[in-house]
Amino acid sequence: MPALSPRRAVIALALAAATATPFAFAGSAAPKSPLVVTSTPVMLANPGLTLDSGESLGFGDAAAGNHEPDGWRSAIKGGSVTFAAGDKGLTTATMAPGTEDSLVSKGEAGKPGETWVLRTRIDPGPTHHQPATIGVAFLQGQTLLDYALHRMETEADGPQDVEIRASAPEGTDTVRVRWVFSGKDLTAPASFAFAPVTLERLDATSRSRALALPHLFLVTIETFRADHSSLFGYGRDTTPNLVKLAADGAVFKNHHPQAPYTRPSLSSLVTSRYPASLGITENVPPLPQSATTMAEMFAGDGYVTGGFVSQYLLSAHFGFNQGFHYFYNHPNDTTVDTIFGDLLPWTQAHLADNTFVWTHLFDPHGPYRPPAEFAAPFQKDGLWNADSATLTAGQKKATGPFIPGYVAEEGQLERRQYVARYDGELAYVDNRIGQLVKWIEDHGIAEQSMLIVTADHGESMTEHGRYFCHGSLYDHDLHVPLVVWAPGRIKAGTVVTERTAHLDLVPTMLDYAGMPIPASVKGKSLRPLIETGAKATQPYTVALVGQGEEEALAVYSDDPLTLLVDFNGKPIEAYDLAKDPGQLENLLPARQADAERIAEGYRTWMAAQLKDDAPKPKAKAKAKPPAMSDDERARLEALGYLDPEEAPAPKPAPKPTPKK
Repeated sequence: MPALSPRRAVIALALAAATATPFAFAGSAAPKSPLVVTSTPVMLANPGLTLDSGESLGFGDAAAGNHEPDGWRSAIKGGSVTFAAGDKGLTTATMAPGTEDSLVSKGEAGKPGETWVLRTRIDPGPTHHQPATIGVAFLQGQTLLDYALHRMETEADGPQDVEIRASAPEGTDTVRVRWVFSGKDLTAPASFAFAPVTLERLDATSRSRALALPHLFLVTIETFRADHSSLFGYGRDTTPNLVKLAADGAVFKNHHPQAPYTRPSLSSLVTSRYPASLGITENVPPLPQSATTMAEMFAGDGYVTGGFVSQYLLSAHFGFNQGFHYFYNHPNDTTVDTIFGDLLPWTQAHLADNTFVWTHLFDPHGPYRPPAEFAAPFQKDGLWNADSATLTAGQKKATGPFIPGYVAEEGQLERRQYVARYDGELAYVDNRIGQLVKWIEDHGIAEQSMLIVTADHGESMTEHGRYFCHGSLYDHDLHVPLVVWAPGRIKAGTVVTERTAHLDLVPTMLDYAGMPIPASVKGKSLRPLIETGAKATQPYTVALVGQGEEEALAVYSDDPLTLLVDFNGKPIEAYDLAKDPGQLENLLPARQADAERIAEGYRTWMAAQLKDDAPKPKAKAKAKPPAMSDDERARLEALGYLDPEEAPAPKPAPKPTPKK
């Protein structure tokens, strides 16, 4: 299989001894917290990779030292690596020019969702070359599933304390430590020193009932547009369980994410920060290690944190396991049944703990392939019979009129077939959410729980020339459901019509849990809207889309006009959603003055929001995309995320004929 790229969430902390004592997890639990995180050392054979003094691992005869360190296996392709005892208990590794080698430790038994921690200290010496990486490899048998690594800093000033916190993906049965030596660019031998490597498993418990809200469940769903839900009067009964959940809790009628792509949208949600301040405006950049995640906040407040994710873009590779004690990685297109098959036993095992759980469900994302029982009711019904559009198949994602390659089913060219299947996916997920609620009730924790259900973004169904995809700034991509259920805490039948945003979800959960809201958080708690009918917490709600410099934003406010603006905040489209929910008539030419007034207020407000929190302004030139491995590129292309036409800045619509 292709080499996997590095996971970017590597935390550089002081080297700690490998002892089975409480461990300071990222976002350490506060004093008197019920959370206890313990580490169990795994005894690695020959953790310092010592050979007989001065001998080398490489090509040549046996007399030249052509052998491996005890307990390790080599896959050397050229050159040599020499190990020798150094000062202060360090080992010095010296590699010759042209060296290509991979050393792996003896395999240790591992299970999906486990958190493993590797520690060492590396002194790169005077070289500025990247001579080596070290990491934790997760395997199923001999097949590499994932690889979390630390790459030596090129301009390091002195020793580097290294800690790698890695989550075992679905299918893991073996865990190994892996060194990779690469001297192919060397013109002379290069050396560095390192401390013995330690490896530990983490375990977390939080058995006290001192916390105000013992169980928090956040469920995010792929590509779930609001107007295809029964919650919003859709012509098909796609989400009866969400309707019931809303009747027992609160539904939000005007909720928007901060981006119509998965990674920027959910990066914003899990940190309560704007995509621009995180530097994530596309699906390529990883979650910054410097950002504080909701899992870190809840771990710091005493919760055992668990993540159950079926989206490559949200994997540990890209830092989304940051702060989770347990994090289950699943491949794309993993069904909700499989995800809940891990979630429910884990929750059962931690029923006595205080828990925070994030579950991301992939099912409604293309290709649309629900179980037949959920698609069948939507075939041959009124909406089916009213739709006679026939399309053609294609490969690109964002422009039509054709069915993109990653969605297309052979021989299926009718739009209604895809819409019915998409609706069937929603019905399938809705059914399983109903089962989750029943499970919570049957296990007697409903009064101790809060369940939040929302989506990362919506999905276009051929509107605005976009065929079965997402990434635009129109409401079919940006208006998503939000339901909050907390028996005994939220009044049944609460309806919130004020504007709300993904930024607000983390502070809302913290508020109900009785926890402090960090200063880094940009959203506001929705509790006043839920309990007192207060007005929107922010004067504007914004969502961003962009690739390189082709960035634009949707700006929602209390004004009837919703704007699309360029990355300088200049209006490029304007719509009155109350009168034109399909956004078919661009009102900008006739309402230029009103649009400019709204845009000016937005620009002033947004500058204050991003003050001291934003990356440096970009140059006008097209930004260089971040480097990615062949494996990353293949996985993103399979999702349709690397089509250069996916997210162009919206262009002004043709000027409408003024109404008389």
